Amino acid sequence: MKYFDVKTVVNAYNGFQDCMTNKSWGYLALLKGSKSSVHPSTPYEVDLNIVSNFLEDIFNLSQSKKEYEGGRFLYVVFSNKWDKYFNDQGKYIPNIYDIIVWAYRRRSFPDSITEDHLLNLFSNDFNIPTNVIQNSFNTKKKFLSFADSLYSENDLKSELGRIGVDVSKNNIDAKKQAIVAAPGEISRGPFIQTLYAGLDITDYVIILQSNYYSLYGAEETKSSDKKKYSTDNTLTSLFLTNEVFSSIKSTGLIYSDTLIKRLAFSLMAKPFVILSGLAGSGKTQLALAFAKCMSKNIEEQVCTVSIGADWTNREPLLGYPNALRSGEYVMPESGVLQLLMRAEYDPAKPYFLILDEMNLSVVERYFADFLSAMESGEKIKLWDGGEEVPSEISLPKNVFVIGTINVDETTYMFSPKVLDRANVIEFKIAPEEMEHYLNEKKDIHLEKAYSACADMAVDFVEKAKTQIEIKNEGEKEILLSFFKELKQVNAEFGYRTVNEICRYLHFAGEDKDGLQSDEAIDTAILQKLLPKLHGSRKKQVPVLTAMWKLCLKDGAAKEIDAEYDVTDFKYPESAEKIQRMYHAVVDNGFTSFAEA
Repeated sequence: MKYFDVKTVVNAYNGFQDCMTNKSWGYLALLKGSKSSVHPSTPYEVDLNIVSNFLEDIFNLSQSKKEYEGGRFLYVVFSNKWDKYFNDQGKYIPNIYDIIVWAYRRRSFPDSITEDHLLNLFSNDFNIPTNVIQNSFNTKKKFLSFADSLYSENDLKSELGRIGVDVSKNNIDAKKQAIVAAPGEISRGPFIQTLYAGLDITDYVIILQSNYYSLYGAEETKSSDKKKYSTDNTLTSLFLTNEVFSSIKSTGLIYSDTLIKRLAFSLMAKPFVILSGLAGSGKTQLALAFAKCMSKNIEEQVCTVSIGADWTNREPLLGYPNALRSGEYVMPESGVLQLLMRAEYDPAKPYFLILDEMNLSVVERYFADFLSAMESGEKIKLWDGGEEVPSEISLPKNVFVIGTINVDETTYMFSPKVLDRANVIEFKIAPEEMEHYLNEKKDIHLEKAYSACADMAVDFVEKAKTQIEIKNEGEKEILLSFFKELKQVNAEFGYRTVNEICRYLHFAGEDKDGLQSDEAIDTAILQKLLPKLHGSRKKQVPVLTAMWKLCLKDGAAKEIDAEYDVTDFKYPESAEKIQRMYHAVVDNGFTSFAEA
């Protein structure tokens, strides 16, 4: 671990002292204290403990400071030009790295920390998108030096004194020789109210005198055309709101709500989903639309990579050490390694890696390290190490991989190792959907997808990390019955598959507007069990027949080669797919999930 050295800290202070006032730091404190990402004209609850501790840290030179735990909140509304605040301050615009250094001057960092990592950390910590930072601050990079240990309090005071700062008291202002309120004052409401009233920040923020839920209503506003506000950070508010479906469908794409739910629940069950189907069926567009819906900053949180047919190793994704120049690492043009590094330093927000046409090359050739890291949690070794690129990189829990595969003769089949680590969602076009498309064809505009869930994406990441256990006895019995039947034909599944099915059923059932129990089990079978079935007629007919019987309603008796009728089945989606695979193996002597 390392820390900013004392000269870097003092240089930062010297750099911002002419453009960062008490008002400026107070404004940053309000942004930092907001309990969710900031959007103009939306009322926010601001944690006064966060505000107080931040301001004390900014103004107090002492390394032993009081921690405030008052349990109180402010209620604020940021104006439509909140993001222009620092740019509106006049002649001097603060350099963002000066602010970052001073704000994090007591913080430790990994040895591999870079300016970009610091910028992402600040962006997440203060609820300021990086594109807003680019527009509102001077972002010219500065030389930052580090030390192996934190400098002493006396060293900091001594160095500040050399540039004319009065350090006779612990509390210094952003400007030379000025003293701010005593530390105890910072935690009190009057301090922030004085800051607010006396320094004219009303152009940028309004501080309400009461809880905004009493003003706007805990569930929704009185007017139906106003945005819904809710304290509910459950899965319902995260995914199954009209805003999410509207965001995705605003692009002109045609998707059922159920398909979107399946993608969401699958990613939380396991952050690796494969979308399978015919070329042109909308797989990549759904992945992009969903990622945009969940991302506050598309350029930084979403990376789309088209797999090359000639990929034989991991270099297109992770780069490689330059064999001709010692100590130099060649970064991949795909941006994948950069995405992983950003995600590692920004763990609260979701990051999306979209791999288009994954099976144009053999997946294990270029993706083996990712597959291993998904299960072991171990870091991926990159090289012997350097400054900008770490020696190893993790696959952060907030990185969600969505792969697409086309089904045709030019592509490779996935191995059980790959399928075992993913939920596979098949895209198929029903006749009525094609008719709808022909009658109401619209141009596709992915840029119209908007961040409907970005404010609550933290909950999405936390859900994906949650450890769960299956408690529904009926679901346990169903899974055991499938295991026993498949065991008889040597096609049973392992603990990993059970765990991921349980997670999927948990998330789907947790949401009051999610999938019904049988529907969730049906899609779990379809996404986790059937994709692993492939092989000859002799091997697959017994397996498919056993699976078919388990999909029938209690008491129903229908042969696998009979005409399909959805009313006969408890799990109709799985049964329909099983029958297609059965007909394929009977007609061709071989079957697989992708080709049936």
